[in-house]
Amino acid sequence: MIHTIFLLTISVFIVHARLDKETIFPREEAYLKNASDFIDKSTESLLKIFGLSSSTVISENKEQPHKLMEYIYKTYTSMYERGLPLLADTVRGCTDLGVTSRRFANFPYVAYKFEIPKIQQTETLIKVELKILVRFSDFEIVNLNRNFLKLYLYGVLKGNKQENPLLIELATKVVPPSSGRDSVWITFEVTSFLLAQISQEAQKKYVKFALRIRSMHGGTTIPPTMVGVHDATHQKNVTEKNLLVFFSLDSVNKETRTSVSLRTKRGLADIKESEPKKIKKKKHHKTLNNEIKKCRRKNMKVNLSELKWDKWFMNPIKFNAYYCHGSCAHPLTITTDNHATIQSMMHKLNKKIVEPPCCVPTEYEKLVVLYMQEKTPTLRLVNGLIVKACGCK
Repeated sequence: MIHTIFLLTISVFIVHARLDKETIFPREEAYLKNASDFIDKSTESLLKIFGLSSSTVISENKEQPHKLMEYIYKTYTSMYERGLPLLADTVRGCTDLGVTSRRFANFPYVAYKFEIPKIQQTETLIKVELKILVRFSDFEIVNLNRNFLKLYLYGVLKGNKQENPLLIELATKVVPPSSGRDSVWITFEVTSFLLAQISQEAQKKYVKFALRIRSMHGGTTIPPTMVGVHDATHQKNVTEKNLLVFFSLDSVNKETRTSVSLRTKRGLADIKESEPKKIKKKKHHKTLNNEIKKCRRKNMKVNLSELKWDKWFMNPIKFNAYYCHGSCAHPLTITTDNHATIQSMMHKLNKKIVEPPCCVPTEYEKLVVLYMQEKTPTLRLVNGLIVKACGCK
């Protein structure tokens, strides 16, 4: 009898185990699939903010950012934190691709070729700068280090099949002696030339420049490579290639030119508020607990490498995005609106029917980000990533 009962018990256990396996595991798989789908959809939505999609995001190993783009990123971040107005909210840096076509000038020169990035319809191109690196340490004639050099920049326009390309002088620059410096970046503004190329009916995909160098002592034309000026094929470091920088203003970010006052001070104040205060006397326990439960901003540290965004996202990899948490009990003492006040009063009268207002972000800060957009280092001032203030709605 006991043996029979034992066998029946084992049989029931096995049946239940099979049922659990057949019912619970599919539920877990479905949950994981739904979670994965949710993350994919959320990621796709966030990528649109940066003008990207999952099909265009670079999946290869992260490239080293160009030194000048890193410098611009640090400068913009510092200016924004101090509340200073910015020239643009989107900056793209295109590196020199190198020119392999036939010669198009009868004097020694160095040529540059850059891809023209796609400018969004909501953006207005306001400035374009060509950054050329001069390495004094590469001077082949030491005496030239003590002389002034004059640089002539030409825009290259495609000619007919039988004719050489047309050269248009765009600007000149004087480079002083090295004075102990290893290198220096020379900046040419080429906005008008680029606007003319972009406004053509069939927009050009590439733009070319040529650089001629003369000595201020005698006016002799000097081969650029002899005075430390190189094209893409002779650049030793990828992060130091010559750069064409596009500055644009997106109409979506209408507040870019306005100063952001007391940004750092407010941020520090909010962080202090989010930390529990030390309790000195027991009689304050209840009051302090009520304060902590109220709607407020709390820390939320984001590490983009955990989201696997670090392959295309350069800076910042970590930042505090914050989030809103707490109750919106009556009477409301923080930022709110008329509807939330009425909803809070109705909830006080009938808690079973009317829910209390929710603790949500009421104001956001912009974040200066540097990332890769179709292999182009891009800096953008993005809104809606950092919570600045919380309220009940």
